[in-house]
Amino acid sequence: MIITGNTTLDGEHHGNIIIAKNGITLDCAGHDVTGDGSMGSIGINLVKRKNVTVKNCYVHDFTAGFVLNKSRGNTLEDNTAINNSVDGFFAFRSSNNRLVENTAEFNGRNGFRVVGESPMNTLEENVAFDNDVSGSGAASMPRTTSSQLVLTMCG
Repeated sequence: MIITGNTTLDGEHHGNIIIAKNGITLDCAGHDVTGDGSMGSIGINLVKRKNVTVKNCYVHDFTAGFVLNKSRGNTLEDNTAINNSVDGFFAFRSSNNRLVENTAEFNGRNGFRVVGESPMNTLEENVAFDNDVSGSGAASMPRTTSSQLVLTMCG
């Protein structure tokens, strides 16, 4: 599914979702976004996006649940990434994003992963448990300093 305007899901969605426009909102309204487990699959994908909000999504059975790639100024709020083979939430070369009150559980590596020149991201009141890396696999954020990242993990 390719999203180009404000969208609220009215039921479960099977397959990935690509956010293809800046300044829009995707509200999954608590519905599932389900993958088939294929390698390289991404549940909700933001590439070169800015000022997008993604909320209330339950994303599972992808390689990565949520991906921010070269994106800035976005908000991911009140989402769940569960049972993805690698990462629940992944940000690469993305800055000034907010991840708030999200849950990552039972993902193959990390619940939350921020890499590759990704300054000034804020992670607040997120929960990560039973991810496979480093025990809970709560977060992997190399090259990120405390002045660039606010991280509050609950649970």
